[in-house]
Amino acid sequence: MKTIVFMIVIFSMVILGILFNSAFASHFTNSAFLTEGSGFAVSDDFIKFSEIDFGLVSKSMTGSRINFSIDDGFVSLDTKEYDSTDLSGSFLRDGKFLRIIGKAEASDGNQIDVRFFGRLIEDSTQGSVYSFTGKITQNNVEYKVIYTSKISEFILEEKPTTSEKKTSQTKILKILQGASTQSFGQNYIDAFERYSQRVKTGQTTVSQYFSEDRISVKPGTTITIVNEDDVSHRIVSGSGGGTHSNFLSGNICSEVRADLPKGFSFVPEGSAGKDCEFTFDGRINTGEIPSGKSVSVTFEEAGFYRLIDPDYPWMRLDGYIFPESISQVIKQGGNQFQN
Repeated sequence: MKTIVFMIVIFSMVILGILFNSAFASHFTNSAFLTEGSGFAVSDDFIKFSEIDFGLVSKSMTGSRINFSIDDGFVSLDTKEYDSTDLSGSFLRDGKFLRIIGKAEASDGNQIDVRFFGRLIEDSTQGSVYSFTGKITQNNVEYKVIYTSKISEFILEEKPTTSEKKTSQTKILKILQGASTQSFGQNYIDAFERYSQRVKTGQTTVSQYFSEDRISVKPGTTITIVNEDDVSHRIVSGSGGGTHSNFLSGNICSEVRADLPKGFSFVPEGSAGKDCEFTFDGRINTGEIPSGKSVSVTFEEAGFYRLIDPDYPWMRLDGYIFPESISQVIKQGGNQFQN
């Protein structure tokens, strides 16, 4: 009798293992994910704020491993961002762990080597939280890193019917009244206190400046920006602008110098375009949007967008624009656009 019970238990465990592995494969293979995290990079002499922001596209399963490519994103050290030019990784042990390795490159050509290892902390209906440790090597200086990161899955967007096609590619984003007053707070303590008060009064929108927490659309989507504030605004895209960037210092640059001095492969200290917390990239520039008016802009290129109002630089918004080939819309986070 004991032998029969033992065999039943073993058989059940095998079946559950197969089912779990199958569920993991179906959930993680040939899918797209957004990874957002922040933490610190520590060397012998420095402690720097660091962020990671990646778009992952997974492939087929090999054993208990699923490889993925990193199609877009960045790693930041303080205010300097390094684009994910040559990064890849794998989900390991049924998603309990993941690994990211490769190189990332800044706009001045400087590269960093990246080796991250993530451990699953907890799953929820809004995504998964991972703890990352690892190393970043910059100019022969090695930083140990630690991040807390959220990984959200993308889901396929249903194809619109013929009657819906004309309206499905146009979305609305509102600049909220009072956005110009920076009422959300100049530091994270003030911001948290004000956010807590908003939650208590039933106001659940995280951003107090825009109607959406982030933009998540396909290339070619037109967004109509409606200014409900009492003053004019202008929204531009650019590079820089991580969570810890100090826009209020005024280091916002409208262009990068193309005529580098002889012998330089980057813009030297003290030159125009150097020490900028944010630099326009020319992809999005709405021009002036008067109070009560609206402007439509089209996100033509795939990738990550940093959006700000250079006159009111606390007004920041991230855009995640992904191609038709994966036809993705973020499943969690942010509010849904209105048509």
